[in-house]
Amino acid sequence: MDPSLNKFGVCSGVWVAAGVAVLVVVVYAWRFFELFWLKPKKMEKCLRDQGLKGTSYKLLYGDVKEIVKMITEAYLKPINLNDDIVPRVLSFTHSVVSTHDPTMLKEILGNYEDFQKQRGGNPLRRLLALGLVYVEGDQ
Repeated sequence: MDPSLNKFGVCSGVWVAAGVAVLVVVVYAWRFFELFWLKPKKMEKCLRDQGLKGTSYKLLYGDVKEIVKMITEAYLKPINLNDDIVPRVLSFTHSVVSTHDPTMLKEILGNYEDFQKQRGGNPLRRLLALGLVYVEGDQ
């Protein structure tokens, strides 16, 4: 009988390697679950507790279906020259802004000293994603 086999006839090294592999898979599955489900749901709950309404979180694809539906509906309707073009060009953004409390948005954007932005992070983000997120003060 081969001395490397235990009393069950299976190499114990194979079981250890399989156990480690299962453990690694479980750890990464938990991290994925936490990052893409628990963390957004916790943030959604915090925002709802603060009085902010919005669509509920949908895993990975978010509001893409609603955005596509609103864009196609907006382009199917004819538009006159004197009509407001914002609901047609930015239909989803217009609906989000109109459903949320406009006074709260004005307060947040107007009192930039009270609502400080997070500093640090990836320096490439500042190069690639310039916009309202990085505007400070009266710029």
